[in-house]
Amino acid sequence: MSKKTKVVIIFSSIALACMIGAGIIVGIFFGSNNDFAKFSNIFEGGQKIDESEQLSLKGVSALAIDCVSGRIDIVEADTAKVELTGDVWGNQQKKESYLDVYEKDGTIFIKYDIDSRPFSFLNIDVKMTVYLPRNNMLNLDIISTSGDINIQNMQFSDVKIKSTSGYTLIKECAGASLSLEKTSGDTDIAAADFNSISIVSQSGNIDIGETFGAVAIRSTSGDTRIENAYGPLAINSTSGDVAAQITGKTPSVDIGVTSGDVQLLLNKNAAFDLSVKATSGRVNTDFDITINGNNSNIVEKSITGECNGGGDNVNITTLSGNISVMKD
Repeated sequence: MSKKTKVVIIFSSIALACMIGAGIIVGIFFGSNNDFAKFSNIFEGGQKIDESEQLSLKGVSALAIDCVSGRIDIVEADTAKVELTGDVWGNQQKKESYLDVYEKDGTIFIKYDIDSRPFSFLNIDVKMTVYLPRNNMLNLDIISTSGDINIQNMQFSDVKIKSTSGYTLIKECAGASLSLEKTSGDTDIAAADFNSISIVSQSGNIDIGETFGAVAIRSTSGDTRIENAYGPLAINSTSGDVAAQITGKTPSVDIGVTSGDVQLLLNKNAAFDLSVKATSGRVNTDFDITINGNNSNIVEKSITGECNGGGDNVNITTLSGNISVMKD
């Protein structure tokens, strides 16, 4: 068989697969008693959304946001309210309202309410904006399927965010705890005064700047960078580099990486017990480490010893990658 014949067969197979897929979609659509006029509406103009509703926070302890698609902004304001703006394209019947707000058992539920049946809509450019007083001290629960999340200058109690896809920014916020579960998308946290921060990320980079509480991260794919951390660190990364800077007194540090380099910056006067091991890679430090009573700067595959008389544990391991523990 000639090379040209092989190329023709490959492209013919791809075209046939696309035609079969399109046929299945059209068959499902018309099989649900829809006509061609409705099918063509998928590619036509849609409905503009411009809705708002005031939020009464009296007696309320929690806020639950469910936005299946679109950007979520939480903005500081004296008066609490929610706005939903944008456009919906699709074959679904137009609705009078896509914003659903109700209160139950001390929780305000805010939902972007759309028809979620297969092939029932195309959704483009929708944004939900929630205006809250800065010191609201609410428990915040956000579910987002697709879209960015932007929260700035807020003080909550507990914050939980589940995001399938999109960029998440949390800046100048405070609270008891912050928990993020992300399937895909970068995470950026800056000036976060939470007692604890927990992040589980399947894919995406994580950047954290100036945190005061304990930080726990589990990442499957993506780089992790932490600056000006004051609390304990626990990081587990399957694939990606880890760079962390501890400011002030050294708390406990536990970093495990399967594939990627680790760089840890500590105050030159930090006192800690060090245990590092690079299975495939090198370990480097410019600290004087006491090993069996002897001080030395070491470049090895593993180090176990005390620095400046010892203190909290600093444990780092990599299966494939280099480790650096350096003076800041």
